[in-house]
Amino acid sequence: MKSKEHLCTQLHDFIQKDKFSKEAWNNRGLNASETALSNYLNVSLNDCGKILIQLVNGDVTKKEFKKALEIGLKKLKKSELDTEEKEMVCDYFFELSEIVAIDFRDNLNKWLYGRFLSLIIRLFGKK
Repeated sequence: MKSKEHLCTQLHDFIQKDKFSKEAWNNRGLNASETALSNYLNVSLNDCGKILIQLVNGDVTKKEFKKALEIGLKKLKKSELDTEEKEMVCDYFFELSEIVAIDFRDNLNKWLYGRFLSLIIRLFGKK
């Protein structure tokens, strides 16, 4: 397992990154979303990152890390996002989950595709 210092450094680096900059959109071959929406998504992801830092410093279990990620994801207004924005959100939540070594794929699939397709992916997807 990574040291607390290393986890905190990775999470701080994540928070400092402008995840929805025009450059980030261009790297995906997409047009940037409205500035207000990009700022909202950045703040939401950064808030989740800050909570994870608090948890790292609090010696919590993996279950508590996963719960924090679930809460952060549920706070987002999914209905106000288009497909590309949802996919970017999932990529960044996956990045957060990788930092804290949590398997969050099923949660992301449910959020992005719904329960039924998530189940199909789990049953027939790559292992």
